[in-house]
Amino acid sequence: FVTDATLVSESTVECRTPPGALNTEVEVEFSQNGGHSWFSTNFSFRYEKREEIYFISPSFGAMSGGTTVEIQGRYFREDVENLCVFGTHAVSAQYISSSKLVCETPSSHNVDDDTEVNVYVTSNSVDMSDGDVKFDYVLPPSLTSIFPTQGVVTGGTKITIRGEHFTDPILVTFGNTNIIVESEYISSQEVRCESPFSSDIGAVSVSVSSNGVDFIDDTLSFTYV
Repeated sequence: FVTDATLVSESTVECRTPPGALNTEVEVEFSQNGGHSWFSTNFSFRYEKREEIYFISPSFGAMSGGTTVEIQGRYFREDVENLCVFGTHAVSAQYISSSKLVCETPSSHNVDDDTEVNVYVTSNSVDMSDGDVKFDYVLPPSLTSIFPTQGVVTGGTKITIRGEHFTDPILVTFGNTNIIVESEYISSQEVRCESPFSSDIGAVSVSVSSNGVDFIDDTLSFTYV
């Protein structure tokens, strides 16, 4: 197949690949005289299936970035540099299998002005994956108070936590052991839960997460007695 090329500079030309057979590798040649003579580039090009994305988890996270996201799809390859693209910003992806990649979201300031962005995967930095998948940047929750501030080590103390930007559902974690409990969503400023069992008395930190991945650093204190 022959395709037209565009001169970019003295050392670079650009062209679009013609159709090719799946899993075939072809040599790339170029001509400067309309196809009368051809020169080898010593490069080859391989035709592969375009990656597809089915869904991502979680599908939303902090505007500051750093959310660990699992991408489920197919036709992912191990022998290439896989990238996740959020809006217009690409980040490295870790290959897990032909159907799973893992990456960390960039900051929303590096993406664009929208809080919801399209998500793609690419293995050559040019061809983007198929699939209508989006990631939503949200304000992280913040904490202002917890009541009561203490409870028995056997657990079961009914606790009210107040703050801002709570979502439904929201998870609560107690202490360095990361014991996670589900909560009852009351409003964007209030959730309720029961304290879990603790093997020790003393104060533990309490944090929350909207997506089960990003737990905020802004913590409250709960004391087991």
